[in-house]
Amino acid sequence: MALVEDELARLVKFGFLNDTAYARGKARSLLRRGNGLRLVGTKLRQKGVPSEVIDAVLAEVEAELGVDPNQLSAALYARKRRMGPWARPPRGDDGPEARRVRRQRDLQRMARAGFSYDLARGIVDVTPGSPEAEELEELVHVRRSL
Repeated sequence: MALVEDELARLVKFGFLNDTAYARGKARSLLRRGNGLRLVGTKLRQKGVPSEVIDAVLAEVEAELGVDPNQLSAALYARKRRMGPWARPPRGDDGPEARRVRRQRDLQRMARAGFSYDLARGIVDVTPGSPEAEELEELVHVRRSL
């Protein structure tokens, strides 16, 4: 047992075991893929990262970006899955019921990805070509700095 503890201490000393660095990299990766902050926190907790490290890393990433990482990841998620302003145009035979079902499905998908109802609704209800759609498009370009 002492051998294992000595090896772990050596790995920590040389920086190979660093919860903060791991959490920072994993959080950025998950946010770039469009995961919500709640889901990022849950996944990091599942990996055994302490809550105080998770909170610090998420605050650091938010300060570094200068935008709300939850809104950024929601926009990335919607763009990747073609929702809201990135949705395919409705077919000629799509009536109001089909649009309502699509909207409800998109809201459910975003909720399962860890986004709040208000945030999901704010993205799913944006129409293509509107000023809000242009703002979201500019927001997803922030991704490069993530």
